[in-house]
Amino acid sequence: MSAPYDAELDAAAEHAQRHLPAALPPGELLAALRSGRRWRVLTGRPALHGPELEAEAARLARILAEHAARRATAPVGGPPPEVAQSAPPRREAHTRQAPDRAEWLVHVGEQTAEHREQRAQRYEEMAADPDRCLGMYDDEIERYRKWCQGRADGQRERIQRVLGCGTDKMLVTTCEACGQVHEQPLGCSSKLLCYDCRCRSNARTVARFRRARAAHLQCAMRAGWMHRRMCALRLSEKLMTLTVPHSAPSVAARCELLSRAWPYFLRAFNRHVKKSGAQGVVWYRRYEWTVGSDGYGHPHLHVYLVAPYLDQDMLTEWWRAALAKAGYQFGEDEEIAFVHIEKCEGSTVSKEVIKYLVKDIDAKGELVDPVVYAQVYAWLDVVRVGQGSRGFIGLADRGRDRRCDCGAIGSLTCEIRPHQSMGDEQSAPEEHRTVACARRKRPRGPP
Repeated sequence: MSAPYDAELDAAAEHAQRHLPAALPPGELLAALRSGRRWRVLTGRPALHGPELEAEAARLARILAEHAARRATAPVGGPPPEVAQSAPPRREAHTRQAPDRAEWLVHVGEQTAEHREQRAQRYEEMAADPDRCLGMYDDEIERYRKWCQGRADGQRERIQRVLGCGTDKMLVTTCEACGQVHEQPLGCSSKLLCYDCRCRSNARTVARFRRARAAHLQCAMRAGWMHRRMCALRLSEKLMTLTVPHSAPSVAARCELLSRAWPYFLRAFNRHVKKSGAQGVVWYRRYEWTVGSDGYGHPHLHVYLVAPYLDQDMLTEWWRAALAKAGYQFGEDEEIAFVHIEKCEGSTVSKEVIKYLVKDIDAKGELVDPVVYAQVYAWLDVVRVGQGSRGFIGLADRGRDRRCDCGAIGSLTCEIRPHQSMGDEQSAPEEHRTVACARRKRPRGPP
């Protein structure tokens, strides 16, 4: 895929995505524009009609046709010479275009070296533990040990991989049916340290959340759980924010207090739902951390709820009791543990629930102190950043097929190649696999 085509395609996709905050491939956008039902499921907004639909579909179809024609006339081994000469750099990583951020990453790496080494040693101990391999076949034991060693190496080489994000390897996806090739740099996948990978991860999470939300709301409406006749048990969408008192002495103390208090609050919420007899109640929570006014940070939780009416005083009582069970002692001034809940609706819900993971810059645009951010990294590195009720996020993967823009299913092959060998036909791929026609869930742990 040539660089000019990338620029044209990005411009067209950006124009079309004014109605779609989550990033999607151009082929999926084209299919969404042509199918009103698919557009509503993906975006949560009314489908495009009339001239607007025709204009967007024609634009994307024209660009895809120009790309196919350009590939048909391109010489074997790479793009045309005039394209190769005028092609700009494929991607400028956020860390490489900001020397001050690269220096900041080095300092954060020094502060987190002990934590990352402990995590690496833990993975190596897991690989060497014979009890964990009981009942496994030889190939399963080999995959398990490879998984543990890969995680250990990732912890030790975290900073180096972030600094070189997008410069080492490329993922090349080829459709055996139509011959279309898509090239994409492979990032470091470090959401806490890499700005680019954090944005891509948030976009993927937002897309999955929106699909799961649309599927559950459709099911709730069909079952009548959101009808007015349900009265007190009528379900509605809500957004709740849980914060911790700022009297905690350190960054780590505030973060750990939030992590320990959430399970107690969730138990109280589940008891209330079970006692009320409400059906179709789901939730999804997301950790976030901002700098705060005192420099020690402001960790908080955003919780998306589909539930009946919840009294704010009752929620505050649950949260104060959860903080007390987690070890927090309220002083004589009885500092209030803030709980905010409001009714929400529309496609902006995903933006409120999943806005960002961390803010590593303050209000003045300066990077956070590496010592402070190292404590935040150590906290978020060992917790589940996002968590939902049973089966909620799984709704996003139902009925989704991995297919090419041409409509073929099961014809995609993926190769991981070195970044320097793009267009070199003689370079051997490091890894080759065929993408199954049905979307499979990514494993959360070792095999």
